[in-house]
Amino acid sequence: MRQGELERLNAKLDAVRAIGAQRLGKAEQAAFSEALDRFYANVSPDEVVEAPTEGIYGAALALWKFGAKRRPGAPRLRLYNPRLSEHGWESPHTVLEIINDDMPFLVDSLTALLTERGLGIHAILHPLLTVTRDAKGVRKGLAGPGAEGALRESVIQAQIDQIGDDETLAGLEADIRQMLADVRIAVEDWKPILTRLGEVTAGLRRDAPKKAAEATAEVAEFLDWLAQDNFTFLGYREYRIGEGRKLGADVVEGSGLGLMRDPDYTILRDAKGNFTDWSPEMDAFVTDVSPLLILKANRRSTVHRPTHLDLIGVKRYDAKGRVIGEHAFIGHFTAAAYNRNPRAIPLLRQKVERIIARAGFAPASHDGKALTNVLETYPRDELFQSTDEQLYRNAMGVLHLATRPRTRLFLRPDRFGRFLSCLIYVPRERYTTELRVRMGEILAEELNGRVATYTPSFSDEALARVHFVIALRPGGAPDYDVAEIEQRIIGAARSWGDVLREALVDRIGEHEGNRLHGRYGNGFRSGYRDSFNAVAAIADIEKMEELTEAAPLGLKFYRRLEDPDSAVRFKLFRLGRAVPLSDCLPVLENMGFRILEEDTFRIKRGDERIWLHDFYMQSADGGDVVLSELREKLEEAYGAVWSGAADDDPLNRLVLVASLSVRETVLLRAYSRFLRQARIPYSVGYM
Repeated sequence: MRQGELERLNAKLDAVRAIGAQRLGKAEQAAFSEALDRFYANVSPDEVVEAPTEGIYGAALALWKFGAKRRPGAPRLRLYNPRLSEHGWESPHTVLEIINDDMPFLVDSLTALLTERGLGIHAILHPLLTVTRDAKGVRKGLAGPGAEGALRESVIQAQIDQIGDDETLAGLEADIRQMLADVRIAVEDWKPILTRLGEVTAGLRRDAPKKAAEATAEVAEFLDWLAQDNFTFLGYREYRIGEGRKLGADVVEGSGLGLMRDPDYTILRDAKGNFTDWSPEMDAFVTDVSPLLILKANRRSTVHRPTHLDLIGVKRYDAKGRVIGEHAFIGHFTAAAYNRNPRAIPLLRQKVERIIARAGFAPASHDGKALTNVLETYPRDELFQSTDEQLYRNAMGVLHLATRPRTRLFLRPDRFGRFLSCLIYVPRERYTTELRVRMGEILAEELNGRVATYTPSFSDEALARVHFVIALRPGGAPDYDVAEIEQRIIGAARSWGDVLREALVDRIGEHEGNRLHGRYGNGFRSGYRDSFNAVAAIADIEKMEELTEAAPLGLKFYRRLEDPDSAVRFKLFRLGRAVPLSDCLPVLENMGFRILEEDTFRIKRGDERIWLHDFYMQSADGGDVVLSELREKLEEAYGAVWSGAADDDPLNRLVLVASLSVRETVLLRAYSRFLRQARIPYSVGYM
């Protein structure tokens, strides 16, 4: 924190203390003043300095008084809309206050829950306080970190989007209480789960079939690696497979720990979409040769991260090497697990080596190094959950993108038919939030599911990657064609410039089309692209190609399909600089038009600038305009007036209303002036 920021923060807090000194007793003021420093010790100074002093005082004092009493081992929670008459202070936001024993995952679990509910967080305090309390939970005061009998408490106050109805408030409060209970039980059972993991690993090494000794050793190393802070364990449960039974399993009563301590807490879905302990697909794992299962559970976590839980399944063997049960661990892989090189991770290192060996590339070759990079940067969940065949096929497809970057889709079905993993590569410069949303909609629509998660990834390469996980609805995915889905995504990812290039090549051939695209393709700004499609742009390019310093003006009268027959549009192109409206509007009005709209666009052509004025007009008398007959005459008339070959007066209206040529209007103008010289009393305008 810089010195100036610190001074402003202290000045603001001093102003809050001054209010407390006027309104609180001496002892209460001293305790509140000490708490104030701890409340705002790690808050951004801007959040404090810009807030009203009375608001800070009310929020801080309300939080301090709310924490005056709490029974250790249980959270205290309040969710309310502060009103001056009822609470002694007011806020435009709904306020959440939590006093709890200090433990991991509280703040990130809370912010994840609020974000998932679509609630904005306007301010948040989450200091850690060391306090002493009496036997009834009444706070005696703040204490130092090592004080005897002191409690370390997590204090949270969040100001969120205002919730106006009591029913929604009650529902949110119930969800927060459940989240706090989930965090507490997960933290309490964390060490017992680790102990159980060690026992499971030892049992696997002891009882697994000898014919699978190599695979078992790698799995055991992987389980040891998980225990080294590479997996956040949130729950455990054991299942028993009865002797002679081939399908189904029973929960070992009392085996649950953490989130799975509750026997009703289930993480998988059956074919009908209902949560269950043991889905029929799990039987396939029992009969599989591998002792390990890694997959995404159907249930989303309420602790730490709001993503689908990772499930680690380990077979249980008897002394004869027969499968008699399964150990299920749930939680999340940690950031360290995702960031570490897969060659340093047991289980993955062998899979990576098998894929590289199957590809047949020399390790030091260009392709060998490129494939290694693909695998090392591949989504970690995909490395864990893909079969060798799936990983080889998709990794080789990604490798080929290095030589010809383009939009591609790679799908991997979950082995139990509950999810589809979708990797989409798109040109990095085209990636936008709108495109990501549209791609997710296409996948959800085509695959009969919903977007469970999405993870964009950017590197120094030409392509951006988005990893979508589509949770399938009951009934699973329909018959789908990856190529057709990919074509829809390619269409969504195609830029306006791509469409223009293709249209130019189709119209005038590859050589000339690419030349013109290189000259104009990047010159159209977003306003033009929003107003005109590629076909219209080609016609404009043809007109702009005619512009030179000697002939800087281009004209085009046209009509859109949706326009009424009385409407006409007019494009005026000018090389170098824009045309003042005061110069061009009178000409159009004298030609018999009423101008309704005008838009101006600036177009780059290399180092040059071309200004395009687009007018929307109607005939002044409201009559229909037969543009197919009048287009050339109108353009000729406007050009003649602009160049000075014809005068700008109401006689030019005869081009529109009588279909005269500009030469004929010039002749009539000469007649009328001759008649005036011959002392005919009628004016040119009247005639």
